[in-house]
Amino acid sequence: MRRVRELVNQKDAFTKINRQRESAEEQLRQERRTRLQDAERKRDERQAAKGNLFAVFAETDPWKRGTLLEVALNEVFRAHGVLIRESFVLRTESGQIREQIDGAIEIQSHVYLVEVRWRESPSGAEEIARHLSRVQYRSGARGIFVSVSAFTEPAAIAFREAHQQRVHIALQLVELVQALEAELPLGDFLYKRIQKAILEKDPFTR
Repeated sequence: MRRVRELVNQKDAFTKINRQRESAEEQLRQERRTRLQDAERKRDERQAAKGNLFAVFAETDPWKRGTLLEVALNEVFRAHGVLIRESFVLRTESGQIREQIDGAIEIQSHVYLVEVRWRESPSGAEEIARHLSRVQYRSGARGIFVSVSAFTEPAAIAFREAHQQRVHIALQLVELVQALEAELPLGDFLYKRIQKAILEKDPFTR
């Protein structure tokens, strides 16, 4: 009888070990499935956001197009995990608009105010002045200006001067489009762009 009990106990012990092993393996499989599903969901979100951004180019109404671009670009930032706040408005005590920010993103623990412009003509110094001022008067803030068109020489000079005090990068929308078409993580793309701007002292460097 004693031998029988020993054999039964050994079998029970092996059964328990096997069940624990099978449970651990199933947990690992479930974690892998969850990671794959999460990666697929994020990939789908990035693709959808990219599609919505590209759809903006079909809009012919200038006012609608500018608004849609702002929304679509924030959606792209969100899908890539860098958006921290969509467009928002700051008002005076009387309710008048004091500032309008197109969005804010975070790259490597730094906050960047984003300004988006869709103009047929090049972005000039007057158009970027308010953006530079908004960045300048926020402690620790940095700036990203996205323009569909190119920049005038006075605008370029103003950006380079501001870049000596605060980090700025000036992008044409085509640069972001190319990064998205290449399926680059937007956070990494912007970080490298920012690094290059800092090292070369030029917010326009690519």
